[in-house]
Amino acid sequence: MRLAGSWVLTAEAMQKADAATIAQGTPGHVLMERAGAAVARACLELGCEGRIVIVAGPGNNGGDGWAAAVFLKQMQVPVRVVALRAPEALRGDAAIWARRAEQAGVALVHAGDDPEVLKREVAQAALVVDAIFGTGLARALEGFWAEAARILSSAHRVLAVDLPSGVEATTGAILGEAVLATHTLPIAAYKRAHFLAPARTRMGRLLAPAPIGIRAKTIAEAADEGCARLLDPAALEKVFPPRAWDTHKGRQGRVLILGGAPGTLGAPVLAGWGAMAAGAGLVSLGVDEEIVLPLAAAHPELMVRPLDAARAWPADAIVAGPGWGTTLARVKVLAELLGREQPLVLDADALALIAETEALRARLRAREAPTVLTPHPGEAARLLGTDTEAVQRDRFGAAKSLAQELGCLVVLKGAGTILATPKGESFVCPIAAPQLAFGGAGDVLAGAIGALLARRAHALGPVEAAAAAVLLHALAGRKSWRPKGLAARIAKLRLQLEQG
Repeated sequence: MRLAGSWVLTAEAMQKADAATIAQGTPGHVLMERAGAAVARACLELGCEGRIVIVAGPGNNGGDGWAAAVFLKQMQVPVRVVALRAPEALRGDAAIWARRAEQAGVALVHAGDDPEVLKREVAQAALVVDAIFGTGLARALEGFWAEAARILSSAHRVLAVDLPSGVEATTGAILGEAVLATHTLPIAAYKRAHFLAPARTRMGRLLAPAPIGIRAKTIAEAADEGCARLLDPAALEKVFPPRAWDTHKGRQGRVLILGGAPGTLGAPVLAGWGAMAAGAGLVSLGVDEEIVLPLAAAHPELMVRPLDAARAWPADAIVAGPGWGTTLARVKVLAELLGREQPLVLDADALALIAETEALRARLRAREAPTVLTPHPGEAARLLGTDTEAVQRDRFGAAKSLAQELGCLVVLKGAGTILATPKGESFVCPIAAPQLAFGGAGDVLAGAIGALLARRAHALGPVEAAAAAVLLHALAGRKSWRPKGLAARIAKLRLQLEQG
């Protein structure tokens, strides 16, 4: 897929990639040297004036810290290592770099298990480097280690090496306690925790991964079924080429949106705005007859039709569910839609009907045309027969299970939106947009997905269409705080892409 970028790895996959690189002839201490050089560069780029204090743990993450200290010392940067384990107690590659740091004359403080020593050193630092625990951590931080994480969190500026200590790399869980960093430098590749709550809330600004000589092919070969690909915003220009000078509205796709009920009239309108913003040529709303006139009068840019008449309209893609309600009449309409050949986006109340009605689930599984489900975590939980907390504990697994069980593309909304396919592929949106935490944002996204599924000119495959809509929505959401502004920002971004 053109929008797929870097791999996002599990802890196990990262360990496999490390081991494969060493087996190919690159010693572990050389990989550590490159990681240390990258950490040193990141320290310099943060532009701190004063002492850099590197807090080094007992394993390879600590070894990266020791190596960084050597490079900083060579560049005559004031640096001190606070060792939480004596250098002579270290093993393997970390021991090699601890010895080199001592030989280079790096200032060393052995804190042992004394939190007071650590507090003193952290308080005197312009920048603290968290090199205590990295990707391999699997146990909860307790006692001194938990206290160490709290002490580092009190620093004004903290650079975490790979992950903040206390974060589980695959699930994003906090293992008892975790360092609160202001910046996080992934080593070699992104890990799943970089895009999962609650871990992401501890990372501050997420930097680009530091290359340490592990080949892209090696990373791809190490990637297991729990891994994902990052969606690449820079690749959007590849899927929004300039429009042909003789194009017309019929070539830009016709989107039908079925939704709305008394009390929720706005939802289908917001989906309509999303479809128009994403470039649909014609957008029609199918609503109950008693609300046709008020919607048509208020929104002349949308073709508002009675539900039965709208269903006969020759749409290229259909969006069903925003503000729709869950009556028996809706069940019958949705059953009919599931038998159609047009691409279908199911949102909000359509998802509730699928969750409650086994006959609809069976029709959904039997569908051959592209179908995109757009659940938030609560809706995903109902579809999976679990609870919201379980979905949030394993967002990648929940999206993948839902996609494979129902044979659909699944856009699991939330911080780090995940796109999963029935084939077991997963993609994650890298753009943090907490500004999207308002009602109606999901309706706009559903409409945008419908528009890109409907496009005839420069047609996208269903996975790319959903991915492009997710990226546009997230990019626009960073500067929007209301649905109407969100749609306007999506339109502006799309136009900029199409105009080059």
